[in-house]
Formats: sequence, C-alpha cells, structure tokens
Amino acid sequence: ISQIYDVTRGVECLHSRTPPICHGDLKSINILVNSECRAVITDFGSAHHPVAKDLNQERERVMEEPQSAPSLEATSHYTVRWAAPELLKEDESGLASDIWALGWVAYKVR
Repeated sequence: ISQIYDVTRGVECLHSRTPPICHGDLKSINILVNSECRAVITDFGSAHHPVAKDLNQERERVMEEPQSAPSLEATSHYTVRWAAPELLKEDESGLASDIWALGWVAYKVR
C-alpha cells in the first residue's frame, strides 16, 4: 500500500505544478522501487504540459462524459491495457489519463 501511496503522491506532484505535467505513459513498468522500498515514477518520454484550453475541456469531459471500457486494439502511442478511454478515441493524453493509469497501477499492485 505504501508504494501505491508513493505513486499517488508522485502523480499529485506532477499535476499540481504550474503548469501541470501529464506523465502520459504511467504504467507498472515505469515505476521502480528504490533501496528504501519507495516507489519512484520513471520514463518521462511522453510527459507534456497540457495547454490551458485543453485543461478546461478535460475537466468538463471528465465531469460530464461517461467512461467506457477500453478495447483491446493495439497502438504504438500507448500501452492499450493502461490506456484511458479518451486515448482509445484518439484524443490526446491528459491529467485524467494519468489518473486512469494510476487506478490500473493500484489494481495491479494490490
């Protein structure tokens, strides 16, 4: 549980920056455990700053749009198992995508 907490705090830190940072590829293989048994988020190759307009649209979409289950189609931009529904609809990754992936991380670690 403490490692899930570490990852959650890491995502919170990224998202609370000004401007916020979207990891864009959060998954268990991108989380390492150090010698003190603390989880550390790695692989920031897909990280980006969502633009302000996108942040407002994303907040509205997350609050209003029902989320559907992901399909099993393959893609080269993300790992399908960890992909948020909006990514499967060809939308850009955003803060909500990181939260979706965080849920998968917690599920896989449990």
